[in-house]
Amino acid sequence: VGGGGGTKAPKPSFVSYVRPEEIHTNEKEVTEKEVTLHLLPGEQLLCEASTVLKYVQEDSCQRGIYGKLVCTDFKIAFLGDDESALDNDETQFKNKVIGENDITLHCVDQIYGVFDEKKKPLFGQLKKYPEKLIIHCKDLRVFHFGLRYTKEEEVKRIVSGIIHHTQVPKLLKRLFLFSYAAATQNNTATDPKNHTVMFDTLKDWCWELERTKGNVKYKAVSVNEGYDVSERLPAYFVVPTPLPEEDVRCFQGRGIPIWCWSCHNGCAILKMSALPKEPDDGLLQNQKSFLDGIYKT
Repeated sequence: VGGGGGTKAPKPSFVSYVRPEEIHTNEKEVTEKEVTLHLLPGEQLLCEASTVLKYVQEDSCQRGIYGKLVCTDFKIAFLGDDESALDNDETQFKNKVIGENDITLHCVDQIYGVFDEKKKPLFGQLKKYPEKLIIHCKDLRVFHFGLRYTKEEEVKRIVSGIIHHTQVPKLLKRLFLFSYAAATQNNTATDPKNHTVMFDTLKDWCWELERTKGNVKYKAVSVNEGYDVSERLPAYFVVPTPLPEEDVRCFQGRGIPIWCWSCHNGCAILKMSALPKEPDDGLLQNQKSFLDGIYKT
């Protein structure tokens, strides 16, 4: 007050730091849509957290989409609100078992948490929970999840659940494979598109012949059911239609052309072993007639 002309006003010492994600998002604007979680037979939901930000890529823009992060006894899954927000350049990783944003528990390699911009590996029980979760997968994928707007109790539940179910060894009877097998053993699928074809029944081979349009020139046989003819051949296989099942028994499975694959244009792949060398002319003549019949197919 009333100082001399040489006195300068003090410079402000307060500096406000704003993170990039705070510029692009507003806590009040974060809304979530109901996204359905796809569970396999026998799969159980263990824990979940809402309002989780999945970063599209680790860059200065901190771009991402909000959704729900869940952990089951088989996988970690992110249910995004708007999948269209993802970059088109991202690698598509999807099949009938897991989706692009799914991580099977056995595929998790390392788990990291970010505390005050510092990245630390996560193990066991935590005293403090991270504001960001990073999961490195054994298939070289890396997932970044922001937990800044997630409720504290949900953060504790999802982080502790993921750490426990990916790092703590499980009892054999608690493995997901057993619960899945128990849930599906009584489910007899009528359409091969709805289950994995194991080719351990005659019907499986008939389905495959129909799918590849090979059922015109080839047939599935059960002559080796119980492995009575040959222990080297499968119980059920496919042979050319003109081939009598008696010939399979006669040659004990040797020299039998076994169908492998057909194309819709009629081309096919078969495999066969050489016929045994017979000194008897009569047996050689039978072999020649047998092969001539095969070549005509």
